[in-house]
Amino acid sequence: MSEPSGTRYAITGRAVTAAVLGLLMATLAWLTGNAWFLLLSGAFAGALVVGVFTRGRLDGLAVEVTHPPRVAVGTALHTVLTVTNKGRRVSSEATFSLYTAGIAELVASVGRLRPGEHVAVPVTRLATGRAVADRTLVHLLSRPGLGLTGTTRPLHVPDHVTVHPRLHDMRDLPVGSKVGDGTDASVVTGQGSEVLDYALAIVQGTRADVR
Repeated sequence: MSEPSGTRYAITGRAVTAAVLGLLMATLAWLTGNAWFLLLSGAFAGALVVGVFTRGRLDGLAVEVTHPPRVAVGTALHTVLTVTNKGRRVSSEATFSLYTAGIAELVASVGRLRPGEHVAVPVTRLATGRAVADRTLVHLLSRPGLGLTGTTRPLHVPDHVTVHPRLHDMRDLPVGSKVGDGTDASVVTGQGSEVLDYALAIVQGTRADVR
């Protein structure tokens, strides 16, 4: 199971945009005296207050990763991502980003879970390079309501996997064949072979200059 870690909250760009628009509407209402601008300013302010105080519930979520212990580079690692709500409240919809050494990054989404409920998501990950990993870093992200705030929670999940080089079948080496004069056809004459020919001629006494 995953190791517990802290939950962080942050204001998104939508919240900043809503605040700017609300301020703009208030300014226009003050300059023109138009009630519609004042109404729009109040609507933006109300949405901003509700959105900022609405936070994602990720504290009770636990993550488990199951897959074969070994995989070759360039092949697929079939993984089962199990998410369990161990909290006392219904969890928020969340996006999971998985980071493992030697394995391609994975992003998956899980809906709301009631207390004690779990879901198993089968996914496929690609092995990208040689590595030996003992854990997976999981980033949980939730943007509830209007998406004006973001809730993030990093988890360190125990995960043992070894990514090894792909094994290739070795073809049988070609066996040299004999030709009519008894020489090996697989031997190719190259630079420096004339020295060997001269030594062989001396032994056999076939060269005129050594008789």
